[in-house]
Amino acid sequence: MNYQTYLPAISLLGGIIGIAAFMSLWTQDMTGLDLISSPYTDFQKYVPLIALILCIAAIGLSAFSLTLGTIWFVPFLVLMLGVIILAVTSVFTMWYHMDVKMAQGIGVWISYLSGAVVMLGSIIQYNTALRNYRKVRSFL
Repeated sequence: MNYQTYLPAISLLGGIIGIAAFMSLWTQDMTGLDLISSPYTDFQKYVPLIALILCIAAIGLSAFSLTLGTIWFVPFLVLMLGVIILAVTSVFTMWYHMDVKMAQGIGVWISYLSGAVVMLGSIIQYNTALRNYRKVRSFL
């Protein structure tokens, strides 16, 4: 076993950071869990939940790659999940309610970190998987 076997753990760590982001404050006094049952009627109150679901999907795909080996398209799917996590978090930062910006908590920044770590892990994993594929192909 070499270091390439454990590269999906970087994206797995990013997904775990995303779970911590959901439990952190997204607004001044509400966590992602509190926002779901809040009295706000805007769709942005569900953004932390969407980011959590995307992080859980990234964890699942990364765990799949970690246990069964890297299939060439899985790091690309994890990369797309990381991009979507960043995009969804950006949608939340644009939320104004009664002319007050809602995104004032640390959970937003932790969610950005989560998306970035998921993306970084998948880029590193995809780069090494592609390099190995080229070596095998040139050998044939």
